Amino acid sequence: MGAALGRTVGVLPKESWKEPLIFWHLDIEESGSGKTSPMWMLAEVMKQNQALAHERYTREYAEWRSLAKDDKSAPPEPNPARGYFLTDATLEGLRHELEAHPTGGLAMILNEASFLINSHNQYKARGTDREAWLCLWDGQPVRVVRVGKSVFLKGARVQVCGGIQPEVFKAAFSSKNGLYMCDGTAFRCLVTFEPPTHYEQTEEAWSAHSRDAWENTLAAAVAWADDRTTQDDPLEIHLSQEARTIFLDWRNRLDAERDELPAHLRGFLPKAFSYALRLAGALHCLKAFHAGTAPGQIMDRAGILEGIEVAEFYLGQAVDAVRLLAEEASSRPREVSDRTQLLARVLDSLRGDIDNGRLAVGFIQERYNALAPNEGIIKSPHAMGAMLRSTGLTVSAAKLNANGRRATRCLLWDSKIEDFVQTSQTSKPQSLRLASQATPCFADLADKADLFSDENRCPDPHRH
Repeated sequence: MGAALGRTVGVLPKESWKEPLIFWHLDIEESGSGKTSPMWMLAEVMKQNQALAHERYTREYAEWRSLAKDDKSAPPEPNPARGYFLTDATLEGLRHELEAHPTGGLAMILNEASFLINSHNQYKARGTDREAWLCLWDGQPVRVVRVGKSVFLKGARVQVCGGIQPEVFKAAFSSKNGLYMCDGTAFRCLVTFEPPTHYEQTEEAWSAHSRDAWENTLAAAVAWADDRTTQDDPLEIHLSQEARTIFLDWRNRLDAERDELPAHLRGFLPKAFSYALRLAGALHCLKAFHAGTAPGQIMDRAGILEGIEVAEFYLGQAVDAVRLLAEEASSRPREVSDRTQLLARVLDSLRGDIDNGRLAVGFIQERYNALAPNEGIIKSPHAMGAMLRSTGLTVSAAKLNANGRRATRCLLWDSKIEDFVQTSQTSKPQSLRLASQATPCFADLADKADLFSDENRCPDPHRH
């Protein structure tokens, strides 16, 4: 959505503060976890538009070249193909790509997101493009002087989306003595860091109905933005008085606690304030285009609360990402989700069915499915066993007898289960797990658990 709209939209919590719709997203996952395919599926509109743009340029250029060189009536050389997405770029290349670009919006889709770091020093024995990239995230103009030439970028809205392996993330952001943490590169990234988890592959596919809903929405955004460039000013989305009060109150409460957070977490807060506005703006536009209307100039209470909620999700994810940088590469978050919380409740209820210190995996599956929603049904004991292992619990290697079943895999009841049952039922889901995943070096986060709690997230408007 940010690439589709480019510089035609900005979000203003007040007149002197304007946030562009620019997003850098890093998905930290192991190889083979399926992080690449979804982003390319979501970018199908961009891929199709890019293909059409290149076909147009190839055709027009061939026609132009076929004209006699001395034909004074020959039209000027056709404009190059407009960019919609890219998979590699230098600052010089971006300048060329963005010349005469109507919106400045580009989606950088990376199979390996370490490019975001490596490109800072590309083609240079000394020096760096780091400062230029940081300015691009801020939405500011960039001017880099080279020997004999300069690069000037204005109005660029370059989005970054890509996957990165945990070990590569650790190596990239801890290199150069942690420079890319200190200079704010990491803080500008929306990171997700999920544990390796087994999900059963089924015949279900992304339906044409759902795919069309997304692609029609994105195509409408591109068309609206192209038309908007003919107007003098971009759309400025202002917060209503109630929304502004909610946002500023949330921002001020979190910022007042910033100095009490670990140093490597502290830097994520200011960027989270910006991202709350950017995310709210993107969702505001997405809903409008999906409904077949143009986005409005005023964002209401519900809109800013959505942006705050998503920003808090990413703050929770940042905790695990920082732990990865501070600890061994083997450090991994543990899944905290609706399904693990249900599993914990089921196991807790089965204490009376423990048979010689074990529970048959198929027996657990039956009890779990009796309470699970339709979309959460575990379809086989094998899949149930994989889920148990992914949560760190011990499933027997040998086939044993338990719960009236013979020669079957069993969950071995030990201290791991007691810990899992206790923590899973008291922890918040993935999005809000700041305290539950704290380790000794972030122990003071435990006292800040309520910082992102539901009751503190949305201030009561009647108090203002």
